[in-house]
Amino acid sequence: GQRVSFYREKAAGMYSSNMYGLAYMLAEVPYLTLNVIAFLAIVYFASNVGDSLQRAFEHFLPFYLFIIMCTFLSHTITAISPNYEIANALGPGIATWFSSLAGFYLPKPDIPSGYLWLYWLNPFRYTWESMVIKMFEGRNFTCSMRDTAAGCN
Repeated sequence: GQRVSFYREKAAGMYSSNMYGLAYMLAEVPYLTLNVIAFLAIVYFASNVGDSLQRAFEHFLPFYLFIIMCTFLSHTITAISPNYEIANALGPGIATWFSSLAGFYLPKPDIPSGYLWLYWLNPFRYTWESMVIKMFEGRNFTCSMRDTAAGCN
């Protein structure tokens, strides 16, 4: 695969590891951009969470940066792993750890104190939080008396 050709070309002195990694990551950017635009064009407007292109862009930017971060994280995990099997075990494990401790599956008060540092450093949390803030910013909600008992204030 690709790892074998990388080792061969690195041994031949064709390029440095840093430049290979940078080129490998930059090659993903156009593809990721098109995917995020297509996804948001369908999901954002179909779910009726926004009413303008400005709001769509405000939703696009954190989601786009999140997708790029996840892709680059997976490239990094692949690069530091000795083989495919270990990378395949580490990637989902790290993603699960991040998503479990981002605050939307397990609220902050319920996160064990030993893991609170991950809550504060978690890129999943900040992405989710910024998207939700932009989604509901400036909206007014009215609740009936029945809804008030269920938590709507």
